[in-house]
Amino acid sequence: MDIRIPTFRHWRFAWWPWFTTAAQSEALLRLLAVGIEEKLPLAGLVEAWGMDERGVQRGKLQRLASLLGSGMPLDDAIEEVPGVLRDSDLLAIRFDAQSGTRTAAMRTLLRDAAPSAEEQRPADARYVYVYLGVVLPVAAFLTTFMQLYIVPMFRKTLHTFSVEPPAVFLWSQQFSAQVARFAPPLLLLALLLIWLAVATRAGRRLARLLSGWVVNPARDAYMADVLQMLGVAASSGRPLAGTLSTLARYHFDPIVRQKLLFARNEVEQGSDPWQGLADAGLITRQESHAVGTGKQLGNQPWVLAQLAGVKRRRVRRRSSAIASLLWPLLVIALGTFVLFQSLAIFSPLLEILHAL
Repeated sequence: MDIRIPTFRHWRFAWWPWFTTAAQSEALLRLLAVGIEEKLPLAGLVEAWGMDERGVQRGKLQRLASLLGSGMPLDDAIEEVPGVLRDSDLLAIRFDAQSGTRTAAMRTLLRDAAPSAEEQRPADARYVYVYLGVVLPVAAFLTTFMQLYIVPMFRKTLHTFSVEPPAVFLWSQQFSAQVARFAPPLLLLALLLIWLAVATRAGRRLARLLSGWVVNPARDAYMADVLQMLGVAASSGRPLAGTLSTLARYHFDPIVRQKLLFARNEVEQGSDPWQGLADAGLITRQESHAVGTGKQLGNQPWVLAQLAGVKRRRVRRRSSAIASLLWPLLVIALGTFVLFQSLAIFSPLLEILHAL
């Protein structure tokens, strides 16, 4: 008999994490690639894999296994379970299924998507998020405690000694009153937007659209995936027009999808394929010339893979530069806030000492 004694450790790891991590998505994609290559039943494979997962990924994998067991194709089943894989993973699966390349795009994505050890930088946006996630709740708790318990005591003490409250003390009270008034609805709105951007398909599409307009590195990462799959098609001898049609139909970013449709139409009208990609804004003129030269030399797939790698490294460098810029700004902003709160606490003490 399987008897499970409830412990805090079991409860913690049964519910954490609350979202699918990048490592979980990569492991599932690798599992699916092995299952397709070895012709294993994917439904049973995913179900067994889900028993060893934790957090929400376990429920997602159970639903995915149920859909696969009912006979639904793999790409359609994954699309019915939002968040079980990344959008780029689903695109690679659809590309392999439509192009007949089995797992070539999946394997290429698994091999090239992760940065190498020398490409990883200490300054990463994830550190900024972790820093904010730890410091902001602690600062909010301490500030709330100070305003609810310490400030009323200082106010009463100042009134007893007939001392006028310092200006910074009054500013701190006014600031806290405004935060208490507007922070709860703004926090609820922010949590709702984050949930929509993470848990719903329409929210993720809107978030990708906004991130592509605001942050250019996001669009460069999408272009790297496109070049990578074009390289897979070139090495497999697939026609470029059909490859562009597949990518234009299934790509998750609307702007990239529109550009792919334009390039596909240009190719079907007889224009140079790589020139059409450059006219659509998918690649630069220099990249178009490099790919054309690679075709003449017989190493076009290698050139496309190198261009995709260059774009990914550029994305990582830009992300690292943004994180390096945000880090000191966040430290200065939080340091200024701490200084303001410290002055709000110590200035009444100085006034009371002067009154004595």
